[in-house]
Amino acid sequence: MEENTSIQAVQAVQAQAAIQPTIQNIVNAGVGAMITSLRANPDDRAASVRVFNAMNNPNDRVSNHINETISVQDYLIEMTEIEDTDAYGNGLGSYSVVPRVVLVAPDGTSYQATSYGIANAVRNVVMVCGDAPWQPPVQLKIKQVPTKRGSMLTVDMVG
Repeated sequence: MEENTSIQAVQAVQAQAAIQPTIQNIVNAGVGAMITSLRANPDDRAASVRVFNAMNNPNDRVSNHINETISVQDYLIEMTEIEDTDAYGNGLGSYSVVPRVVLVAPDGTSYQATSYGIANAVRNVVMVCGDAPWQPPVQLKIKQVPTKRGSMLTVDMVG
């Protein structure tokens, strides 16, 4: 009986963690889990528009800015499901849960990547700079590094 209580306590903690993702555990969360430094405000339409657009329709792709530096003030990380593909881009019929990251510049420009590398970089920036919004914005140089299975996006913080 005591063992069942311990199991239930562990399950309750795990369920609470699933409900409340943090920057530390977001990449281990399920589909739909989201964390963001952006704050919508029903009384501030401009803030709500900024949040909505970052969530729904980012302006650009992070991968379009390799070897460039972008200013980042806020972030959004959402766990999403994508179809696995072979080396030729053909669907395999299986799916993986991956982080969709949106980096938001002070002017509202948003850059999207589906990337563990970028998600981990955001986590590391939060660890060294505190949570966003970052004032002044952090300066991130976008990089693509080789991996065993191809390449991965990451960043260097340059300011």
